[in-house]
Amino acid sequence: MRTVTRVAPAAAVAALGLTLAACGSSSSSSSSAIASRSSTSSAAATSSSTPSPSTSSSTSATAGSNSATPDATTLIHEARAAYKTAKSAALQTDTVNDGIRQKTDLTGTLDGSNQDLSVSRGADGSATVRTVDGGYFVKGDKAFWISTTKAPEATALLLAGKWVKAPGSMADSLSGLTIRSFLDESIGPGNITDAELAKATTRTTTFDGKPAYVITDAKTGNTITLDAATKYVLQFDGEQGTSKTKGKVTLTGWNQQPTLTVPPGAISAPSSMGN
Repeated sequence: MRTVTRVAPAAAVAALGLTLAACGSSSSSSSSAIASRSSTSSAAATSSSTPSPSTSSSTSATAGSNSATPDATTLIHEARAAYKTAKSAALQTDTVNDGIRQKTDLTGTLDGSNQDLSVSRGADGSATVRTVDGGYFVKGDKAFWISTTKAPEATALLLAGKWVKAPGSMADSLSGLTIRSFLDESIGPGNITDAELAKATTRTTTFDGKPAYVITDAKTGNTITLDAATKYVLQFDGEQGTSKTKGKVTLTGWNQQPTLTVPPGAISAPSSMGN
């Protein structure tokens, strides 16, 4: 199971950066952003300073050996069915790539039609992309506009903290940066086979005070935590292949995210930044 490494939201940083760079250079393309998203799928390395929901393990059992604990195959199939019908959620991750700490928060509908994607890259700044009714709006700080679009300082100051209407070409770059696509590529049949699940172990635990199940991959030790009642995914925890980068991705607020609206007062990007 490559749950954490398959499509870590850290890739959103690269996709967002390349997409917004297209505002300042016609040579940048949305296809480049997509390629970057695929090639930069890396583990979500959670900093020890980032709080996470509390967990406490209960009795553990090898898959299928305890009738009170469903086996991994059953749990993952139920988890797939659960998120397929879910409407919204919030996904949070903390990553470290090349020594740069990156935070990603993705909240809204699972299909991405109404969502906020927020990224932070240390000295490179932070930004939020809001998707509403097919439109895209970006709000970043000064450092973000300078590092991402190479905007002059005067332009970056003008844009900092304001919502800016983004080009429609962002649709191609952001189409795969949704909670549903993350889950499809994390626990879908293409990533976790029934043969792998047959070797995985399951145990009961509590997560944020509620009953939950933990599935542990027999080969890597990576884990997936599911809500015992709804079978919604609560957390991925593991490490990335040979790089040994550990990480966690946490999902909360299932079906509880508010509907986002077009930000008032959004401005158009200066003509000097291109289209």
